[in-house]
Amino acid sequence: MIQVKTQVVLIESEEKKERKVIKTVRFLGLLIFKKESSLGM
Repeated sequence: MIQVKTQVVLIESEEKKERKVIKTVRFLGLLIFKKESSLGM
């Protein structure tokens, strides 16, 4: 029972990490996109 709980907690923390990474990547992508589009103009 305890093992299952720790497993769930681990999975949840991994999901949160992945979400953070995705947000960071999106943010950086937007920054790069804005820089490139302003250079293009």
